[in-house]
Amino acid sequence: MRVILNIARAELRHFFFSPIAWFVLIIFLMFSGGIVMGNLVDTAVQQDALMDLQGDAFQGFLTSPLTRMVIGKGVEWVLTIFFLFIPLLTMGVINREYSAGTVKLLHSSPISIRQIIFGKFWACTVLFVL
Repeated sequence: MRVILNIARAELRHFFFSPIAWFVLIIFLMFSGGIVMGNLVDTAVQQDALMDLQGDAFQGFLTSPLTRMVIGKGVEWVLTIFFLFIPLLTMGVINREYSAGTVKLLHSSPISIRQIIFGKFWACTVLFVL
């Protein structure tokens, strides 16, 4: 486990200097923000329609909280995007090892391929969680 954490720490340091990681992170945040804003617009349209239909009798969204309506509907989509971008970024990181020729160095060290992949995967996960 310590080897995986060391690999993840080294990759995470590299991510902060990599423009591709920042680009992927910005794309992820734009998708996530778009989903939440779309739900917010849908809720505002629904509120306007209910206010037009009910007039002064409209008491708001008492049966379902507003936060659940705006954020709750988009959580599934944000998680889908989240779990799509992390493997893509991990594959890019491993591809960078092959293209730079440093994968031979990793294979000659006393660590398994599984530890290498898990270390790089956890670095990508931590980057997106931050």
